Amino acid sequence: MLTFDDAVLQKHYDEYLSPLLIKNKYGLKNPTGCQGRATFYVSLAHTQFDLVKILFNHGSEIGCHTIDHVKLPRANSSYAEKEITKQIAYFKNKMKQKTNHKKLVDEIHGFRAPYLHVAGDLQFDVLRKSGYVYDSSILNNRIWRNKQPIWPYTLDYPVSSKECWNPPCNTKPYPQFWEIPLNALRDARGSACSMLDDCLVRKDNKRNTAEDWFMLLKNNFYDYFYEYRIPMPLYTHAALFDRDSSAYDGLVLFLKYVLEKKNVWMIQQKQLIQYLRRPISNNQMKKEYFACHERDSSK
Repeated sequence: MLTFDDAVLQKHYDEYLSPLLIKNKYGLKNPTGCQGRATFYVSLAHTQFDLVKILFNHGSEIGCHTIDHVKLPRANSSYAEKEITKQIAYFKNKMKQKTNHKKLVDEIHGFRAPYLHVAGDLQFDVLRKSGYVYDSSILNNRIWRNKQPIWPYTLDYPVSSKECWNPPCNTKPYPQFWEIPLNALRDARGSACSMLDDCLVRKDNKRNTAEDWFMLLKNNFYDYFYEYRIPMPLYTHAALFDRDSSAYDGLVLFLKYVLEKKNVWMIQQKQLIQYLRRPISNNQMKKEYFACHERDSSK
């Protein structure tokens, strides 16, 4: 699962996103032959909305990252409820005004809190009332403790303190509302990093190379794919590639490597929930052209 947070900017689109997800310069294809997909958690401040439409029209999922990219207030007050409603519930209205794209807005199902600053029941109340299907904000660092990461789950019960690493999480049930946790990767120190931006790639002070990034991701893939059989998270910000171009080159090398396998899929986060609601075999996924998009005209 490849996701990008924050505003969609022209510079990032031209240099990284378009070659990767629009032009498919690197030939990233799922076992169906259809192009790999990604998810964008978009904050509206500074975003260029024509680019959001292009990304969506070419098969990327668009999610909510609030209007203004602010930490949601956690206090149980009328102000907090009003602010969270503005940032989450009004996000769809604002996106529709900016894009005039009804289908894009109708398919906004997911949310990620800026700075991964979860706002407890108020956050989940507004998400449920506003028609969202899932959240992807709760950290989980089990892998750091040499334990198996966890599959996405529904919030039919409060999240235990042992599994909520960035409280407050929900204290009451939200039946059939999904959480796609930010399972961590293990970096070069063996420490947990939930976003690629936070991973230490080398133990020494030398400059990172594409091969360093590739090996970091490959080692984590071996854990997630061969040992745990849990969907592997690749959560990042496009701004990472401005600071470290080797991160982009290493990510491309890794995606090309894993997608050469016949049973590895690069999918949107909402497509993972679709799969969990109706698990099917790899062969059935191929037969049904799982994760293909209407732009894949040959399928």
